[in-house]
Amino acid sequence: MEAFHTIEPELNCEFTLARKHWGNVDLEKIEQACDSTCTVDVAAVVMQEGLAHICLLTPSMRLLRAKIEMNIHRKRRGNCSLYDKALEGFYKNVIQGI
Repeated sequence: MEAFHTIEPELNCEFTLARKHWGNVDLEKIEQACDSTCTVDVAAVVMQEGLAHICLLTPSMRLLRAKIEMNIHRKRRGNCSLYDKALEGFYKNVIQGI
């Protein structure tokens, strides 16, 4: 009948999807979409100073694998050592997360 339905579930909100008859193709697609161990297409690190999100991207979802958050001291005239040390520590944590 070419009838389609769209739903927009909210983040961390459980929902139940019911159907009287499921085809094998539909069941396989649902299993693949829910399987977090499926093949990952892309790994991404999205970051700004002091905050980094390490994500894995699949065809059907984005998985947040790590969130790294650190306080980075601001640069001060003549003395950047605290800033440099904090930034270096932040980058080390990001690399460990990867």
